[in-house]
Amino acid sequence: MNRAAYPSDLTDAQWEVVAPLLPPPCHSGRTRTIDRRELLNALFYLDKTGCQWRALPHDFPNYHTVTRRRGCPGSRRHLRGDYFASPSQATR
Repeated sequence: MNRAAYPSDLTDAQWEVVAPLLPPPCHSGRTRTIDRRELLNALFYLDKTGCQWRALPHDFPNYHTVTRRRGCPGSRRHLRGDYFASPSQATR
């Protein structure tokens, strides 16, 4: 991560808990170029601030990339369901 941290970002300890829960990369299609932790940080930022998708700060991945992942496991929609509601609950 080459940017200043936001209060909604996952800590290293939280990331160690969450990372194994994410599905493995798909072996077909393009090689992944976006850091999965940054995608989650962007989703947590959106959830915490309530900002619009297009208002996502530029130091996160492109909002188009983040919105495409919203229905995937670990995304904003799923975080409110079976996983956890906020990064602080990931280590409980």
